[in-house]
Amino acid sequence: MRDKPATLPKPHRCHLFCDVDGTLLMSANPPTVNIEAIARFMAAGGRFSLATGRSLRSSKAIGERVGTNAPSIVLDGAAIYDLSRDILVEYTPLPESARELMARIVESFPHVGASVSTLHEGFEVGAKRDYVPPHHQDYRGSISAIPGDWLKLVFVVPSQEMEDFLRFIRHSDTEAMSVMASGDMYASVMASGCSKGAAIRRLGELGYLDLSQVAAIGDYDNDLDMLKTAAYAACPSNAIESVRAVSHHVLGHAETGAVAQFIDRMMAD
Repeated sequence: MRDKPATLPKPHRCHLFCDVDGTLLMSANPPTVNIEAIARFMAAGGRFSLATGRSLRSSKAIGERVGTNAPSIVLDGAAIYDLSRDILVEYTPLPESARELMARIVESFPHVGASVSTLHEGFEVGAKRDYVPPHHQDYRGSISAIPGDWLKLVFVVPSQEMEDFLRFIRHSDTEAMSVMASGDMYASVMASGCSKGAAIRRLGELGYLDLSQVAAIGDYDNDLDMLKTAAYAACPSNAIESVRAVSHHVLGHAETGAVAQFIDRMMAD
């Protein structure tokens, strides 16, 4: 765990970025204590944003439940979107070579779940389709014909095969792409340089925030760059060890309101 800063940021100066799955919530709905704490934080002048790997549609649904008042990070940093105002800040598309990569993966790993995300749509394209998320289309056409800029590829891989799967991707032509495991069974591909942390730094460049007043909370590998970028980093007790190592505060479990606990510490400091 990182050494704790002398003080936490005052709410009226702070911009808090919050991961969703495994941090804000563990099931379909966030704990009520989190929703109430977020409302108190924003009422005190704090700026609250989601920072999630979820699609824009899914992020909007979560944003409507908990409230946001500043640009959020969606698709693990491939897009920055102000959910409260329904305004796109910017996005970073994958190179055209991602279309060929996806076609090769679907052919070589027919038992792996595979999806493509554009800014507004999600397409399930793999041969294995045990579950199609509610915000995705069950797409049956040519993969290369999926319209729009591609922002993120997601794969659901049996955990015992993840190492071989990642090796296959990294040995492909992915020079302009980054590959990340975001769960025991999930792998994703985005444009090179995309991450939650990079999106926060970009918001600083655009004048949306002061990096010295950024706080963040997350639980998994895809949160690491965000937590390292934040001046004040926290994680729930269910976070993996590498996330604990870069956090200033290890809080209670996500399902019992770790986000509320972090906010309450800031409000009381």
